[in-house]
Amino acid sequence: EVLIDMDHHTETMYKNFKRDCIMSLNDEEIIAQSAAVLSGKLQQVCQGFMYAPNGSVNRMKTLKLDYLMSMDCIKDKEPTLISYWFKQDLVHLLERLPNARVLTNENDITDWLAGGIETLLIQPRSCGHGLNLATKFKSNLIIYASLWSNDLNKQLIARLHRRGTGPHPVHVYNLMLKDTVDQLIGSRIALKS
Repeated sequence: EVLIDMDHHTETMYKNFKRDCIMSLNDEEIIAQSAAVLSGKLQQVCQGFMYAPNGSVNRMKTLKLDYLMSMDCIKDKEPTLISYWFKQDLVHLLERLPNARVLTNENDITDWLAGGIETLLIQPRSCGHGLNLATKFKSNLIIYASLWSNDLNKQLIARLHRRGTGPHPVHVYNLMLKDTVDQLIGSRIALKS
């Protein structure tokens, strides 16, 4: 787990929305009418955006993305698999990592296994049972958005960390904003392990 501190503005916005279940962004009122909606909206804040009721995207500070860009595995261009959850996560990642590749087909898998891709972006729902992304070299997995599903979390890690892949380590980093729904998700997943 990598715990990332929130800046004062983000922390205030997060806590107020968590308490009041309402926020005004870009002249639009966003209301969380249930605990499930509130959880999803708080997770979006952690990711640096919030979807508005009209379908627009309100951008915020991308603290996780800023941290990700400072990580040695990214700076040193080590083979790194980054899992994202929201469509807007993918937009943010591609803006900051223009050479990253999104896993969409068999060619992406072949190129990844051959060491031809530095950064591979993957949506956990698309990497079900049986997909083998374990390489013959050191690799990294960055969980950019916390996953509520213990099964998806385990399956994601199992794509890279497989028996018989040799002595090459797989480093797993779960990026979480401190004192947020990210940590709650992490603790709930840990209880299910």
